[in-house]
Amino acid sequence: MAFKDLSEALTGFDFDNVVVFDTETTGTEPYLGDEVVSISICDAYGNDLFSSLIKPRKKKAWPEAEAINGISPAMVKDAPYLDDVADDIRRLLCTGKLVVGYNVLFDIEFLREAGVVTSYLEVFDVMTEYAEVHGAQRSRYSGRYQYSRLSDCARSYGYSFLAHDSKEDAKATAYCFRALLSDEAYVNKKLPDLKDGLTRQELSQTKASTESIENLIAEGVVSSKEAVLKTGAVTRGKNKGAARYECFVGDQCVGVGHHGDRQHVANLLFTSVDDLPEKVKCSVVLSKSGSSAYCECTITEGTVVFGKRMREMAETYRESHGCEWRQVETPRQQDPAADSYQATDAAPTAPEGIAPVANKAGLKAALLIAFIFADLMLLLVNAPLAVFFGFVAYFIWRAKR
Repeated sequence: MAFKDLSEALTGFDFDNVVVFDTETTGTEPYLGDEVVSISICDAYGNDLFSSLIKPRKKKAWPEAEAINGISPAMVKDAPYLDDVADDIRRLLCTGKLVVGYNVLFDIEFLREAGVVTSYLEVFDVMTEYAEVHGAQRSRYSGRYQYSRLSDCARSYGYSFLAHDSKEDAKATAYCFRALLSDEAYVNKKLPDLKDGLTRQELSQTKASTESIENLIAEGVVSSKEAVLKTGAVTRGKNKGAARYECFVGDQCVGVGHHGDRQHVANLLFTSVDDLPEKVKCSVVLSKSGSSAYCECTITEGTVVFGKRMREMAETYRESHGCEWRQVETPRQQDPAADSYQATDAAPTAPEGIAPVANKAGLKAALLIAFIFADLMLLLVNAPLAVFFGFVAYFIWRAKR
């Protein structure tokens, strides 16, 4: 089989190369002093990899967040600082694996601000991906969707858990990740892009293939729906002699593929590299610019089979793990203190019960700009009053923080 599992087919990372994590925090603003008070990391199957309460370095109390996550200052009194466990976190999150979370960028921003994560991470946000297929549409014109709470997402796939606990949330996110990948609606949503990525064959040009393209264009042939990829061999370099595909229009070679690209063709045809056919049907578009010639190649064989096999793979996983999606009724009004998480269609939202970071910070910045502008205008009229107004605005701003 071409793919190791469903995750590799849809994300490029097999389940064994996925880590899932969640944090609990003192608030929503990592750049304004809020800190992590709990972090948990598990694998794609929900097996624990790391979990710990975290003692904040600056925050002494967080009553609003405590009312939601239940973590008090007394509970973290003897817990390690985030710096103390930073290496353990990096070892799990920063080693080239797919990092999965629910509103994952929110959690990552806390780790970046603390200096724990500094490198690029390949991420998968279950919250935004789930919204693409099951979010409540807010506007028929924008096409943007309202995000769901993690508890609602989990319940729609038949999973229940104790929310606002980093370990429980991480396990629930891992389950939702696997369930979403096997969701027929999600697979159908992703199939066009997957096919597009696999059917496009990158070709390089040799002196002979460049001449062939020039000759075909001179004959009026700028495209062909009856081209073919034929198995050839690499002629130079460290992979000399290795199999590759070469593209032909009639008997003229118009481009050569790369040895590693044969795996893409194997994925598309749901076979192994060793069992690839000698010829694969494709179509081409030819062009020339100056002394350079180009060939855009698109594989036309196997696309229907690919979609069918992807759906079968998802169905098999879904049936064997009992994660069939079902509609979940969500109350229109909820207790803000207990579970007030409501995502907007404007920006990624914070975890359940916590408001977005970017929206609050952006509002404060806008207010500060307004204060400065008003003060400058007043300076032209009455300088002493402008100075006084500036001091008042500054202290009001500091109080708002």
